[in-house]
Amino acid sequence: MKKYLKLVPEACRSSVESLLNEYVKKYHEEIILSNIRYVNENLDNIENYGAYLRKAIENDYAKVNREMEKQIKILEQLEEQNKRLSPAERLEYVKKSAKIVLI
Repeated sequence: MKKYLKLVPEACRSSVESLLNEYVKKYHEEIILSNIRYVNENLDNIENYGAYLRKAIENDYAKVNREMEKQIKILEQLEEQNKRLSPAERLEYVKKSAKIVLI
């Protein structure tokens, strides 16, 4: 619970603690953490923090962010693999990649 509350603005911690206790039983840890981060980045008025956090977790507003992070990691891994290829192998890799994109 502490790892969740650390991310919540101090002024809102007591008001969302029971909500988070409830959601820890229902939702995966990463869904809760990513949605707390999402609310922190996107909410201007902390007076509505609890209600917005509830909606964010229930509707998984941060899903797109998590999917983008996964795609970025995959691209980084591919780039790292590509660095290990010889120039000729890189050229062949680019040609194959271009064909895939065109299809």
